[in-house]
Order: sequence, then structure tokens, then C-alpha cells
Amino acid sequence: MGQGQQLPTLLKDSSGEALPGLHPYFGSRVKEHFGAGEIPHKTWEYGHTGAQAGIEFRFNSAGYRCDEFNPGAAAKIFVSGCSHTFGEGLRREDTWPVRFAELYAEKRGLPPSEVCLMNFAAGGACNEYIATSLMIQANLNKPDLILAHFTDPSRTQFYVPQAWWRDLPPIYRNLGALHIGPWVTDRGWRFRRATTTLAGGPLSKDQLRHVLKWSEDFYRRFNMIQGVVALLQSMVTLQSYCQAHRIPYVFAATAHRRLKEYIDHPVAGPLLGLLDLPRLCDLSIMDDRLDQARDNMHGGPETNRAFAKAMFSKYEQLNRECQA
Repeated sequence: MGQGQQLPTLLKDSSGEALPGLHPYFGSRVKEHFGAGEIPHKTWEYGHTGAQAGIEFRFNSAGYRCDEFNPGAAAKIFVSGCSHTFGEGLRREDTWPVRFAELYAEKRGLPPSEVCLMNFAAGGACNEYIATSLMIQANLNKPDLILAHFTDPSRTQFYVPQAWWRDLPPIYRNLGALHIGPWVTDRGWRFRRATTTLAGGPLSKDQLRHVLKWSEDFYRRFNMIQGVVALLQSMVTLQSYCQAHRIPYVFAATAHRRLKEYIDHPVAGPLLGLLDLPRLCDLSIMDDRLDQARDNMHGGPETNRAFAKAMFSKYEQLNRECQA
């Protein structure tokens, strides 16, 4: 974690007691995930998905697009990723994590209500967030399975002055870091995208200008090997956590087909050697686009269904190998 980063404050009920099991959402999309502060809440707009798409984005009391956490469920699956895992442009029931949970319940002979699926994904998320979100949540309540779909290596995060958040309402103080990608250098997208992905409500226009300037400076010096090294660091860190805590896991990565190109690189190569490649799905949700979501930018229901089957097939394969 970056210097000065604070872990999110646990949610509390009306009596002041901490709610069990989850840290509240702590990424960049605070306004969308919490609305005006009413929790749980719902919205008809998220990222590139406008109200005209007719999709309801419903968030639980911790700010995640899933049901409330059920610590007594027969099985708990924790998932994280970017917009492709969150399900931009899709009904929640059409997203690949929900499809995976259905396959998991059927295989184990459980009613779907007994599989507690917690989806910590968020649009625009970077790989550091994906790994960190799963470790923070698993520290509070150990899941039976972790699924992570790592995103584009060109995304990153950085921490802004704590003074920026000091006088804000408590819900915004959960913000851990701002997630950025190359889109911040595209002036045609800059303020529309930044207003949702970066600001999400709390940043002033002056602060937003600083963020965009810092981001532009970063991407002027950026090269892909930096991103690949950061991706591998996040993957290896989460892998080590899962192994140390004996939590089964399956990974997927948008850049999975490119990783082996870096086997001889002096920095990326050793990291790649630490990665348990058999636990990496042979596909990413970006590989085979069978249909489109309603935002015309993400994979549709059939794409998500096919990817869920690929992830479940990998999980079943690993299960059989462990039992052999």
C-alpha cells in the first residue's frame, strides 16, 4: 500500500456496531457506488451506460454490486476486476461472476441462495485495486474461493494529499486511491471520463486539474514494461496471499497472451517465474466477443456466459488435480 494510505473504515449500524464481514467500497467511483449517501442504493447510470439502456445498477450497503454479505452461507465466493467483471452495460444476472456462481451451486448441489457471491469489481479499476480489494475483504472473512480478472496493464493508481479528503463527508473518506488509465491523456474524453472515474463527486475542479496534469506527466514517461511488472506484482502478491491462507483461487488476465513474451526480461521474467500459470484461465473475457452489452463497449450476456464456463472449467480442473 502507498505511503499514507488508510484502510477504509468499517461500516456501522445505527447503534454504532461494526457490520460483519466487509469493508466498504474504497475505489474512485464513490459517488456512483454510494449515491448521495443513502445505502443501499440504486442508479440507472454507471460509466458509459446511460439511463436509456434500462439497466438498474443496485449496490449493497457496502457499495458493491451484489447482494448483502451473508456470513452464514454454505459457500462464499469473492470476485474482483474492472468494468468487465462489474458488468457495465449488463443486468447483474447476466454478468460472468453470477453465471459462475450458478455453475458452482449446481455442481455442489446447493440452492443459489446458499452461495454468497461478493463482487468487489468497479469500472476503471486498476490491478492494484483488484488484488488489494480481495485481500482486505478476505482478511475480514475467509472465502471458499477467490476469482480475480486482472485488467489492462496500462492502468495504475496514485494517492492524493490527505488534506483533500479531510473535510469531506465520511463516505468519501473511504477513498483509497485514484485509478487512472491512458484515457486521461485523450482530451476528447478527459473531463467527461474524469468526472466519473476520478472525481466521482469529491474533487473540486482545481483538484481535478492537478490530477489530470499529474496523470499526463506519468503517461508521458510510461512504457508497457512498467505496466506488465505492476500487473505481475499484483498477481503474485494475491497468489501468495491465497496460498498462505489456503484459499483456492483462479485468475484471468486481459494480457494473458502477452505475458510469456516477457519471460527473459530481467525484472518481469523472475516475477513471471513465481506465477502459478496453471491457475491462470486460458481465456480472458476480452478474447472472444460473442455479443455486445447495451453500452456497446463491453461483452454481452453470451460473452459473459461463455467466459463463466471457461473459468468454471479451470476451477474444476484444478479441483480434480488437488484431489488426485
